[in-house]
Amino acid sequence: MKRTNAFTLIELLVVVAIIGIIMAILLPALSKAKEYGRKVSCGSNLKQIAIALQNYAMDHNGIYPLAAMAPSWDLTYDDPNDLYTRMGWMRRLFPYVGQQSKVYRCPSFPRDPDSFNYFLGTRAGYARKRMEGFDVDHSRVSVRRDWIEYPTAYVLGGDCNNSGFDRLDCDRDDYTQPCLALGDTYKNDSTFWEPWHDKGMNILFADTHVRWFDRELPNLMTYSYNDYKNWADALPIPGNI
Repeated sequence: MKRTNAFTLIELLVVVAIIGIIMAILLPALSKAKEYGRKVSCGSNLKQIAIALQNYAMDHNGIYPLAAMAPSWDLTYDDPNDLYTRMGWMRRLFPYVGQQSKVYRCPSFPRDPDSFNYFLGTRAGYARKRMEGFDVDHSRVSVRRDWIEYPTAYVLGGDCNNSGFDRLDCDRDDYTQPCLALGDTYKNDSTFWEPWHDKGMNILFADTHVRWFDRELPNLMTYSYNDYKNWADALPIPGNI
C-alpha cells in the first residue's frame, strides 16, 4: 500500500499558529520603522522650509514672510487696499522651495481634513505689537530675524497640531492660537492633541535645525524675541490674545 506524505490537520494548525505569532511580532516593528521613515521625511520637509525662510529673509532685509488671515492656496497677490487679502506665507515661499507644494504636507498627517500641515512661528512679532498698544488686526506682523536673541530655541515652525484651521488655509501661524500642542504624553496631558509621529512632533527652530519632541521643554523652546517664554506667557496681557 502506497503512503502519501502530507500534513495532518494538527500539524497544519501548528504551522498557522507559528506564522501568526511571527506576524504579531514583526508587524509592530515594521509599522514603527515605517513611521520612522515618515518622521524623517517630515523633518526633511521642514529643513527645506527652513532654508527657504532664511533665503526669503535675506531678500527682504531680515524679515520673514508675513502671515495674514486665512488665505487659500489660490490667492497669489496682495491687495494694498484690503488688509485681509494677502498671500499666505507658504505661497510667498513657493519660489524658494522649488515650486513644490508637497513640502508643506507632513506624510504622517491625514489628508483630510488638512491640506497643509506646518505652521509659521509668529508669536514674538504679534506679542510685541500688542504690548505696544496695537489692536489684533494691526498686530499681525512679520517676525524679524535679527531680533531673535536665542535662534537655537526660538520656535520658527513645525508640525501644526491645531485642527482649528480651514482645510485650504495655507497660512497657518501662531499669532492668536497655539499651533504646537505638546504635553506630557506619559501623564496623558490634555494639551497634547494628536501624536502624529510616534507620540511626538517635529519642531523647526530659527537656526534652521529640526528636532522631534514629545513634550514641551522650557529650557529648549521659546516664543519670545529676547527671553524664554512659552506661547501663552509670550503675551502676558490677561484677557487678550
